[in-house]
Amino acid sequence: MSLQISKDEAAVYDRQIRVWGFEAQARMKNSSILVLGTSGLSIELMKNMVLAGVGQIIVVDERSVELGELGSNFYINFSDQGKMRAEVCVEKLKLLNPKVSMLAKTSFTPELLEGQHLVCHADATLDEMLEMNQICRSKGIKYISGNTFGMLGFLFLI
Repeated sequence: MSLQISKDEAAVYDRQIRVWGFEAQARMKNSSILVLGTSGLSIELMKNMVLAGVGQIIVVDERSVELGELGSNFYINFSDQGKMRAEVCVEKLKLLNPKVSMLAKTSFTPELLEGQHLVCHADATLDEMLEMNQICRSKGIKYISGNTFGMLGFLFLI
């Protein structure tokens, strides 16, 4: 892992580097995160990861935008109905920080786990969480899953 950050990156991430240090920022820059789902919870996570300067984020969601989801995902608009959620979200998240590599995928394949440091899973059933947790553990990948229900929510992490 390279602990190098360019002068331009150091200027962009100056405040963060002052909080958690140069080495942590370099590790973040060299991280790759797979995000499964584009719910309101995961879009907030992705926004924060993009602004923080994570190196690569791969977003997977096989669903298209529906009218009922407009209130929970602030990157989905009325005009996006029928488009693939992952593609819409990635297109808009890229505008926040062009230094972060972002890819949209409309289906999950096990190959997407290769090279990942973390998997974030939103809106998963218990069976889906347990299965993905087991897969991630076997590959040495960190795993976080969560969901929100109005004012309540949960977080599962390993």
